[in-house]
Amino acid sequence: PARAPCAEFFLAGEKSVEEFFPTAHGKIEAHRRPAQTGRTNNAATVAEGATKPESALAFVLRTLPTQVIAHWIPASRQVLDDVPQLRDIIDGELRYGLALAEEAQLLNGDGTGSNLNGLVTNATAFAAPFTIADPTMLDTIGLAILQNALADFPADGIVMHPSDWMRLRLLKDGDGRYISGDPQAVVQPALFGLPVVPTQAMAVDKFLVGSYQQAGTLYDRWAARVEVSTEHADFFVRNLVAILAEERIGLAVKQPTALTYGDFGNVA
Repeated sequence: PARAPCAEFFLAGEKSVEEFFPTAHGKIEAHRRPAQTGRTNNAATVAEGATKPESALAFVLRTLPTQVIAHWIPASRQVLDDVPQLRDIIDGELRYGLALAEEAQLLNGDGTGSNLNGLVTNATAFAAPFTIADPTMLDTIGLAILQNALADFPADGIVMHPSDWMRLRLLKDGDGRYISGDPQAVVQPALFGLPVVPTQAMAVDKFLVGSYQQAGTLYDRWAARVEVSTEHADFFVRNLVAILAEERIGLAVKQPTALTYGDFGNVA
């Protein structure tokens, strides 16, 4: 029987954590690079003949590995021939799966085994610069932005779980009006003028405020690609193909104090 064309498949969100970072392309395997852990700035005016002030920078050397993220599915050559749109659907789904796995690694990779050394692993713990009685979630984000600013790393983005973003969207003032504006309006996720990425890769009730452009660099060793092959097991004689999606990336977090990781305090 004829198959009706279908173009319904899950699409990626509008913005991702990856977009916050500067990206470098090149043939990098693994190398050691410095990560800054401290800064003492004694820059000042100097009188004639006086000794100039000495500043200090502290670094540790870290190994940056590049890791492969991949998955594949089997398919029959017949169905791919009979339903041309299916190839595009499979391609989109596999690439989206890579993007989800990549985002989870960028945020939560613990640096062991084949995992990246992610942002949360390297981030500085949130410590409110001053105390507010009964702080709201907006207060907490504002204080985290201030923590970044006081560390001389002005924030350029915020990451949180979609549930927490919706909690913020549903906050109301004393008259019952939504603080974030008309819920029927199209609202680009943003707080205090900074873009917000709501992603399930971030744990519920947690947030990451960062100066991502200064915090690190994403190394794109292999761009995401999809390949088809019959060279798997007995696929050739069975008219089957393996459709493989993979990429190879590395993440270098150079400024841990440019990342502030904290808790909203809504979950016990």
